[in-house]
Amino acid sequence: MEQSSLSMLYRCVSLWLIACAIALRLFLPGLTVEMGENALVWLLAWAGFLFVVVDAMFSQKWQIRQVGLTLPIILWIGMAFFSILWAGDKVQAIYQSMIWLSDLLLFFSVCYWAKEKSVLKYFVCLLLSCFCLEVVFSLYQYFIGLPAMRSYLYAYPELVKEIDLPKSMENFFQTKLRIPHVFGHFTLTNSLGGYIILYIPLLGILLWKEKKKKIVLSVIFISSLAALCMTASRGSILSLLAALGIFTLVLVLKSLKPKISIVLSSSLLLGSFVFYALVQYSSCLDFIGKYGLTFVMRIAYWEAGLKIIANNFLFGTGVGNFKHHYYTYKYPWAEEVNKVHNGYLEWTIETGFAGTLILCFLVWKIFSFLQNTHDKESLSGGNQEEKNLFFTLFVCVAVFSLSLSGIMGRSFDFSSLHHWLCSLGFENFFQSSDSALAYMIGFFSILLWILLYRFFDSMSFENLALGLKLGILSFAIHNFIDIDFYEPTISQNFWIFLSILVCLENKKNILYAIPVPGRVVSFLIVLLIVCQLSFYSMPSLMQLAHLKKSLVYLGNSLETEKNKSEKERVARQYTEDLQDALRLGYWDDKLQILQAKKNIQEAVAFVYSQSKEKISIPHLQLFLENNIKQLEVVTKYKPKSVAFYFALVFLYQEETRIWDDMHRKENYEIAEKKAQESMEKLLAIYPEKILFLKIAGEMAEKKGKKQKALEYYQKALYISDLDPNDIEKTERQNIIQRILFLRSR
Repeated sequence: MEQSSLSMLYRCVSLWLIACAIALRLFLPGLTVEMGENALVWLLAWAGFLFVVVDAMFSQKWQIRQVGLTLPIILWIGMAFFSILWAGDKVQAIYQSMIWLSDLLLFFSVCYWAKEKSVLKYFVCLLLSCFCLEVVFSLYQYFIGLPAMRSYLYAYPELVKEIDLPKSMENFFQTKLRIPHVFGHFTLTNSLGGYIILYIPLLGILLWKEKKKKIVLSVIFISSLAALCMTASRGSILSLLAALGIFTLVLVLKSLKPKISIVLSSSLLLGSFVFYALVQYSSCLDFIGKYGLTFVMRIAYWEAGLKIIANNFLFGTGVGNFKHHYYTYKYPWAEEVNKVHNGYLEWTIETGFAGTLILCFLVWKIFSFLQNTHDKESLSGGNQEEKNLFFTLFVCVAVFSLSLSGIMGRSFDFSSLHHWLCSLGFENFFQSSDSALAYMIGFFSILLWILLYRFFDSMSFENLALGLKLGILSFAIHNFIDIDFYEPTISQNFWIFLSILVCLENKKNILYAIPVPGRVVSFLIVLLIVCQLSFYSMPSLMQLAHLKKSLVYLGNSLETEKNKSEKERVARQYTEDLQDALRLGYWDDKLQILQAKKNIQEAVAFVYSQSKEKISIPHLQLFLENNIKQLEVVTKYKPKSVAFYFALVFLYQEETRIWDDMHRKENYEIAEKKAQESMEKLLAIYPEKILFLKIAGEMAEKKGKKQKALEYYQKALYISDLDPNDIEKTERQNIIQRILFLRSR
C-alpha cells in the first residue's frame, strides 16, 4: 500500500506539471516569446518527467511502449543536439533543440502514465478544452479585440510610443492592427491555422460518433471552422482539405484494381509538377495568395534553401541557423524571413544529408505505426473517484496557467477593451480602472475553461484514433508549406497526439529489466537538469527578458524625455540595466551592439566637449580598440550576424569622425579602411540589401571611387524596383540623384 500511495502521489504531481506545460505553451507560442518564458515550459516538462523516473525506479522492470518509434525519436533529437557542434549560432541551436526535447519528454511522460483510460481521457479533455478556449479567444479577437485596439490607438495615437516595442517590431505591430485576420495567442495567422487544423478532424469525428450534445458540438465545430477562415491561412485550409482528400483517396484506392490505382497516383504526381511549373513560370495562378505572391515567395525561399544545402550538404548549417545563411542566397525581391516555410526542407538545410536520412526513418516509422493502429474502443466509463481527482487537477491547472499568463502579460489588453466598452456606453460599469475588468475576464475565462473540460469529460470518444490520425496528416501536409514543426505549440500538440495514439494501441508493451545503477544514474541526470533549470537557467533567462523590455522602455524615454535631471536618471538606469543584461546574456548580439554604440557615442561626446590638448591619444585609442574587441565576442556565438557587421561599419565610421576631429590622419585612415573591410564582409553575407548598398556607395564616393559607387547605387536602384517595400520613396529619390550626379561628372 505504501508504494501504491507514493506512486499515486507521483502520478498526480507529474500529471499536474505536464498539464501546466501543455496549457502554458498555448499562451506562450514561442516565436516572439523570450527564452525565459520558454524555459518555464521546459522546467515543467522536465519536472513532470522527473516524477516518471522516480516512479519507474521502484518498478522491477521498465515498460517501454512502441520500441519501433523510440529508436528513431532518439536518433532525431540526438541529431538536433549533435548539430550544435558545427552550428554557427550555437545558442539558437541549443534553444530550438531544448524546445523539441521538452516536447519529447511530454511524449514519453504521457506514454508512461496513460496506462488506464481515465488518464488518457484526462489528456484528451485537456487538449480539447485548451483548443476551444483558443477558438473563443480568436473569435473575441476578430470581433472585439482588434477593433478595440484600433479604436483605442486612433483615439490616443501617442500611446503607441508607450507600448515600448523595439523599432524592428513597429511595422509588424502596425500590420497586425491593419489586417482583419486573427492570430490568437500566436505570432502569425498561419500558425493559428496550423494549430486549428490539428483539431478540426477530431471534432468532426466527435460530431459524427457522439450520440448526445450534438448541438454544442456543432457550435464548437462551426466556430472552429469560422476561426480557421478568419486566419485567412490558405495553406492551412488547403492542407486540411488535402488530408481529407488523401483519406478519401486511400479508401477509394483500396476498392479499385491495382492498375487503376497506379494510374490515379501517377496523375496526382504529374499534377503536382504541373502546378509547380504554373506557379514558377507563368502568371495564371497569381490570384492565389496575398497580392498573388504567397506561393511564389515560398518557392523563392525554397530555392534559396536548396542553394544553402548545396554548400552544406553533409551535415547542414546547424539547427535554427537557416536565417544566418538565407540572406546570402535570397532573391533581391524575396522577403526577409527566418524560416524557409517548409519544415522538412528546413530540417534538411540545418542537418544535411545525415539528418535527412534520420528524418525519413522517423517519418516512415510514424506513418507505419499510424497505418497499423486501429482503435475501436471508447473512453467511456471509469472510476468516479478518479474522475473527480482529475477534475480537481484540471481546475488547479486552469487557475495556475491563466493567472501566470496574466502576470506575464500574455492575455487580454484590458486598456483598449475598457476604452471600447466605455465608447459603447458601459462607462458606469467600469468607472474605477481596468482591474475590475481584468478580474472579471479572468474569472469567466477560468469558468469557461472548466465547463469545456466537463463537457468533453462526459463523452465516450469513439473512433478517437481516426480523428487524431487525420489531424497528424493535416500537420504533416501543412509542414510542406509552413513551419509547424518549428512552432512550439503546434509541435508540442503533434507529439501529444502521437503519444495518445501510442496509448490507444492494444499491443502488449515490452518490459526491460534495468539495473539499479542505471536507474540511479537516470534519476540523477534528470534531477540535475531540473535543478539547473529551477535555480539558474529559468530565473536568469526570465530576468534577462525583463531587462530587455526595460531597455526598450528606457531607450524610448531617453529619446522623448525633455527634463534634464530626469533624462540623466533614465540614462543611469539604462546603463545599469544594460550591464546586468550583458552579464546574463553575454552571447546576445543585440545587447553587445547596444553597449558598443553607447560607448562610441560617449567617446564622441567626450572628444567634442574637451580641449584637444587635454585628451590622451593612447588612452582614447585603447578605449576604442577595447570597445571593438568586446563587440567581437558576438562572432563566437553568431559568426554570420548581419547586425554585428552593420554595427561594426557604424562604429568604425564614428571612429573616423573622432580621428578627423582630432586631426589624426593615420588613425583616420586605419578606421576608414576597417569600415570598408567590414562593409565588404557585410555585403558578402547580405549582398542584396538596399540600405547596405547605399551606405557602401556613399563610402566609395567619399574615397573618390566614383565607378565603384555608381555600381553600388545602380544595384540598389535595381533592387528597389523589384522590392519597393524595402526602401522609402525619399531614399530612392536620393539614390537616383547620386547616380545622376556621378554620371554627369
